[in-house]
Amino acid sequence: MSRRIFTIITIVLIIGVVGFFGYNYFKNRGASSGAGTTSSSSKNFFPFGGTTTTPPANTTDTPAPTSSVPVNTTDNGAPSKLHQITPGPVVGYTVVTKIREKIGGVVASPAATVEVPPPAPAAPAKTTAAKSAKKTKTVVAPVLLPNQEFATAIRYIDQASGNIFDAYADTRTPKRLSNTTIPRLHDAVFAMDGGQVILRYIKDDNQTIESFLGTVPAEVPDGADLNPFLGTFLPEGITDYSVSPDGKKFFFMTIENNQTVGETMDFATKLRKQIFTSSFTEWKSDWSTATTITLTPRATGLMPGFTYSLDATTGSFKKIFGGISGLTSLLSSDSSILAYSQSVPNDLRLMLYSTAQKEGSATGLHTTASKCVFNKSGANLYCGASDYLPNAIYPDAWYRGEMQMTDSIWKINTLLSTDNTLLENPLDDKGVAIDAVNLQLDPSEKYLFFQNKRDGTLWELEL
Repeated sequence: MSRRIFTIITIVLIIGVVGFFGYNYFKNRGASSGAGTTSSSSKNFFPFGGTTTTPPANTTDTPAPTSSVPVNTTDNGAPSKLHQITPGPVVGYTVVTKIREKIGGVVASPAATVEVPPPAPAAPAKTTAAKSAKKTKTVVAPVLLPNQEFATAIRYIDQASGNIFDAYADTRTPKRLSNTTIPRLHDAVFAMDGGQVILRYIKDDNQTIESFLGTVPAEVPDGADLNPFLGTFLPEGITDYSVSPDGKKFFFMTIENNQTVGETMDFATKLRKQIFTSSFTEWKSDWSTATTITLTPRATGLMPGFTYSLDATTGSFKKIFGGISGLTSLLSSDSSILAYSQSVPNDLRLMLYSTAQKEGSATGLHTTASKCVFNKSGANLYCGASDYLPNAIYPDAWYRGEMQMTDSIWKINTLLSTDNTLLENPLDDKGVAIDAVNLQLDPSEKYLFFQNKRDGTLWELEL
């Protein structure tokens, strides 16, 4: 064999050996780096009885939501009065007053808080007039220690998990009260000073509306096991419901034999009383005053609507007024003013109606009464209203989600319906388009709360 041939064979063998070992090295390296990349995620939901079977990594329950708004300032650098409370949608909320501790003038953590109990009547004084004594009720207010203060808080239910949270209005840091997973939640309304909540959700058949009355678990210190969320089921198929102003009763409607049946129920005693029947099945209710429930057919711009009053005690039923297309209405707590919306071609008009003088007046705002709330005295009405509405039939297009409103927040003097004050323009302030719904005021009327219909998030405005 010539020396040249030998050299060629040697080079080929060396290349082959290097290639063989190189191939195996990179093959094994690739297999090693790909190990563990296969993943799976599954959840089993147990309505009112458990949590997810596969909790998030490194935690025992769903992480508490945190605010997604980094800085609360206006364009000119001044502190903004508009704040986003939740990063995701909620299905219901209420305003509660709590007692919290202060340490050296600095508020302690949310764990050091207690619920303010509902005022309890004192024992009647002993007098010779026993009958008069029985009617005498003295409200005993909670006593604050020197290091304590009253604070406004928001109690809400996260739509994704069904968990209940509290957040102080001034800090907006969420504190979890429950970790029971409740899927397919539709809506929720709190009562009994935030201690009870009615939940409605869709059953597995995607048709039946199930309603559940639960007791909100008491707050526990950080790190402690949460208390269970317990309650009872209400009648199936509740089509509409509303809670009394004092939060102690609620009115609900069901369909029986193609008729609407309306009942009241006491939260404490669970006693029910039927006060209403109707062959019409599309009612919306609002328990406006201690004795008055207003009923309005579901609004449409295609036909006139009417607003009726239903006596919560006697069941007396009478018309307030009507013949208004697209009618939605809201009655003040003293029954003196009815805010209502009227559908006109390609527009909505917000009006005020005096129940005593039987006269109406225009506010100049373009919105529906369902986007408003009266203050306690009825002297002021707070609303979300848009400057511009695209051509459509209202409120139908808005209800169906075919369009969304871009609101500013207004305060209306109900004694002078044209005296409107612009409180906030979220688009200018935050660059966020808000379609404000479910408006509520805190008892001191320091805060106005609302949800953004576009994404279900919860917001507050300092007044």
